[in-house]
Amino acid sequence: MRPKLNFIAGISQDEQSYSTNIAQRYGLQSQYVGLQVTWNIFDGFASRGAVAASLAHKRITEHQFNEVTEQAIQGAHRASYAVALARRQLAISERLLNNAGNFLSYTKTNFERGQASEVDVNNALAGYNSIHVSTNSSRYIYLIRVSEFVSLISEDPIVDRFGHN
Repeated sequence: MRPKLNFIAGISQDEQSYSTNIAQRYGLQSQYVGLQVTWNIFDGFASRGAVAASLAHKRITEHQFNEVTEQAIQGAHRASYAVALARRQLAISERLLNNAGNFLSYTKTNFERGQASEVDVNNALAGYNSIHVSTNSSRYIYLIRVSEFVSLISEDPIVDRFGHN
């Protein structure tokens, strides 16, 4: 509710004739400068309403910010849990691959000794190849989960180990 000032300046030129003779005209030129001050002392509670609306908007945006922050934290926890699960699955797959490799070499050794057939070797090789594909899939899933986690938190956790230059 502050006063408002307006500065007005202008030039006006006019020709008029008050008779039937068009040649008898007279000209009038006027110049004016003015200052107008208006000060409303009552605005119909508009300023109080604007303040209340502004505070309500501020509370709404703070609430939205808190919700987004909480969702980001929950998303980071979920992604971290997914990385941990993928890491465990990868460790299990690596152990299974190691066992399948040991069994394949054991079966090949038995085949060389004449204690196993070629079918046994082929079955062990097929099992090894199947577990190898599964292990590669587990590696892929682990890398995807890690990249999702890193992109979600927008920071690479390994960088802190090497220090910043």
